[in-house]
Amino acid sequence: MKRLGHEWGSLLGGRTTHPNRVVPGGFTEYPTEGELKTLRQRLVNLQPDLDATVQTVLSVADKLPSFERPTEYMALSSDKEYALYDGVIQTVMPDGKKQRWPVAKYKTCTNEYMVPSPPPSIQRTRWALTWPVRWPVSTTITTSCTRRPRSWPRL
Repeated sequence: MKRLGHEWGSLLGGRTTHPNRVVPGGFTEYPTEGELKTLRQRLVNLQPDLDATVQTVLSVADKLPSFERPTEYMALSSDKEYALYDGVIQTVMPDGKKQRWPVAKYKTCTNEYMVPSPPPSIQRTRWALTWPVRWPVSTTITTSCTRRPRSWPRL
């Protein structure tokens, strides 16, 4: 299923990573009718696997713990254009509340702090899912002001 998804994107976009056929107003090149018919048949053939996947997920869905992590998102923002280089710092809270700061006041809306080793949740996740990772003696973490644990010192 994953491979077919990548091939579908490649067919439409020209390649799987950073598609180059999609441009403002359309495409630089369209797939041929034969390529689209082949894709359609492959999607039809995939239907039993999709059904089995849905059934598997549904069979364990009630056994999964609920997960919720309130997250504050931060990025450059501009009312005039997509803020790539210029703009103001804007955060969006889980409840939708937005706040803005001038870039010059960056340190008033972020925290950088050192921890002697990775936070336990990162350490557990990395070791449980992959293999032991050699961590540096200390790690610098940048977060918004509302998310720094009070026990961790501010730089």
